[in-house]
Amino acid sequence: MFYFVSKIFVFLISPLFYLFLFLGIGFFSKNKNKYIVVSFVLLYFFSCPYIFNQVAQKWESEPKEMSKIGKFEYGILLGGILSVDKTNSEIRFSGNSSRLLYTAELFHNKNISKIFISAGGTDTLKKNRIEAQVIKQKLISLGVPSDSILTENKSLNTYQNALYSSKILEKEKPESSFLLITSAYHIKRAKACFKKQGFDIECFPVDKLGDSPRFVYSQFFPQQALFYKWDYILHEIFGFIVYKVVGYI
Repeated sequence: MFYFVSKIFVFLISPLFYLFLFLGIGFFSKNKNKYIVVSFVLLYFFSCPYIFNQVAQKWESEPKEMSKIGKFEYGILLGGILSVDKTNSEIRFSGNSSRLLYTAELFHNKNISKIFISAGGTDTLKKNRIEAQVIKQKLISLGVPSDSILTENKSLNTYQNALYSSKILEKEKPESSFLLITSAYHIKRAKACFKKQGFDIECFPVDKLGDSPRFVYSQFFPQQALFYKWDYILHEIFGFIVYKVVGYI
C-alpha cells in the first residue's frame, strides 16, 4: 500500500503539476492575471539553473575519488536503473546506470571485494526481468565473476533495499565493511535507511544532478531539462521527510 501511495505522492510534488494547477485555476478564475503571474514565477523558478544548483548543492553528496575511499568487503549497489518498454518489452537502462558502471570499476580497482545487488523486479512475474538478475548479468559481461556477486530481488523501495539486504547480510554486518553505491541525490535517504538496519556504511555517490552555483549570466537562462531534475530532488527531499515520519529512518 505504501508503495502505491508513494507513486501518487511523487506526481503531486512534481513542479509541472503545480504549474498546470495554477494555470487551470487561472483559466476559471476572475483574477486570471494573478494566477498567470504565479505560473510564470513558478516556470522561471524551476527552470533557472542557478536556483536549482543552489538547492542541489545543499542536498546532494559530493562525489569521491576512488583512490581515497579505501577498501571494502562489500559494495552494495541499489537498483532503480532499469525500465521496460511496454510496446516491445525491451529492457532499458536509465540515466542512473552509471551506478552499475562505477560498481564494476570499483571492483576491478579492488576497492570492493564483492558486489551485493539490491533491486526488485521491473517485471517480477518473469525471472529474466528481475532487475537484480539483469544487473548481475551486465556486471558479468563487464568482467565481474559470478561468484563475487550476491543479489536481493524483493525490494521495491529504499526502505526495503535496506531491510532485505540486512536480512541476507546479517551475519556479515559485525565484521565486514560496506560501501553503498547510489546516486548523489539519493545518498541521504539511502544511507539513513541502511544505518537504521544496523549497517556501519560508507557511501560512493554517483550521477550528480547539480553543478557548482556560479553568479554568471548563463546560470540565469531558463533550461527546460531542469524540470526533470527537480522531480528527482523533490522526490528525495519529501521522501526523506516521509521516511522520518513513519520511522523508516
